[in-house]
Amino acid sequence: AERVGAALPQIGDAMLRVTTQGIQFPGLKVLSVATIGAKLVKTAEDSMPSYEFTLVKDSIRAEGPRPIRFIFNKLTARRDGEDKEQTTHSLTKTTAEPSSTGDGIVFTSSSYLEVDVQFPSFLLRILPVSKEKAEEQGSASILATIEKDSGPALENFKR
Repeated sequence: AERVGAALPQIGDAMLRVTTQGIQFPGLKVLSVATIGAKLVKTAEDSMPSYEFTLVKDSIRAEGPRPIRFIFNKLTARRDGEDKEQTTHSLTKTTAEPSSTGDGIVFTSSSYLEVDVQFPSFLLRILPVSKEKAEEQGSASILATIEKDSGPALENFKR
């Protein structure tokens, strides 16, 4: 929590467990399972509340035929059936404020996301691109996924 600037959790704060739809590869589906702390934050008596959602724990799980899971596990240094911790940190702050016209509420959300991925050295030698290019492509892929999923999530929120 402190690493991303979030308020420290207190007794009574909600903990949520979220499993993504996953990323489908040929013969393999990789799911992310996240435990997220939800905290109601009120800064002043007359202000509207805000929420902080902080990633507490994140692990990955692979689904598919055993031989393909074996290859995935070797590439990612995992054991089958074991959730390997990722070094992922995130914080999302959602605030509510009266609209400038005074006839509604405006929700604002800001997020911080950091994902550290460690690849075995032999894999770095056989990648068809440099480490820097792989990082750039990975970041672009994560951003595209977030942007793609944000619209439907906001539409569900409106309902």
